[in-house]
Amino acid sequence: MTPIQTVVAMVTITLFIPCIASVMMIAKERSWRTAVGMLVIIFPLAFLIGGILYRILLATGFGL
Repeated sequence: MTPIQTVVAMVTITLFIPCIASVMMIAKERSWRTAVGMLVIIFPLAFLIGGILYRILLATGFGL
């Protein structure tokens, strides 16, 4: 992997909900509606931020 790919992967993975157990606990403590709402927002947001970060790093010449 290139340095840009590594940084983007680390940031994107960090923004995801870490595991299904976390989703289950959110659903138990709050509600299923809240858990699903978080998933619907977090996954696309993580990819969006990863894509924006990739474009910024590419434009600045990071890792070249």
